[in-house]
Amino acid sequence: MIAGVFVGLFSYWICKKSLLKTILEISNFSKEVALGNFKGFLNIDSNDEIGDFVSHYNDVMAKLKDSILSTKLLAIEINRSMPEQKIATNDLSNNTQKLSEKYEWINQDTTNNSQNLFYSISQFNILCHSMDGLMSQIKELSSAISKLATQTGKCSFCRRIIGSFGGDSSYNTPIG
Repeated sequence: MIAGVFVGLFSYWICKKSLLKTILEISNFSKEVALGNFKGFLNIDSNDEIGDFVSHYNDVMAKLKDSILSTKLLAIEINRSMPEQKIATNDLSNNTQKLSEKYEWINQDTTNNSQNLFYSISQFNILCHSMDGLMSQIKELSSAISKLATQTGKCSFCRRIIGSFGGDSSYNTPIG
C-alpha cells in the first residue's frame, strides 16, 4: 500500500511537473505575442486537449500573422498613393473653385440680363402705348381730313393726304 501511495505521488508529481511545464510554455509564448513577436509557433507534442488547444492556438496565430501582413501591405499601398490622392484632392479643390467663380459670373450675368430684359420690355410697352396713341391720332386726323375733303369738294391737297393714309381709294388719284 505504501508502494501504491508512492507510485501515486510520483505519478502526480510527474504529471504536475509536465502540466506546469506546458502551461509555462504557453504563458511565455503568449507574453512574447503580447509584446508584438509573432514569429514563432507553440511546439508542444500532446495528443489530448492540450494538443488540440495548441493546434488551434497556432491556427489563430497563423491567421493573425496573415492579417498583420495584409494590414502592412495595405498601409504601404496607402502611403504610396498619398501623393496621387493629394494631387487629385488639389485638382478637385481647384476645379470646384473655378466652377464656383464661373457660377458667380453666370449668376451676375443672368441678373444683369434679367434687368436689361425688364428694362427693354418696359421700353417696348411704352413704345407700344405711344404707337397706339399715334395710331389713334392718325385715325382722328384722317377722319377730320376726310370730313374736310367732303366739305370742301375734294381738294387736291386733301386727296393727297387721304391717299397717303390709305383713305378712300377715290381720293388716291395722282396729283399732278
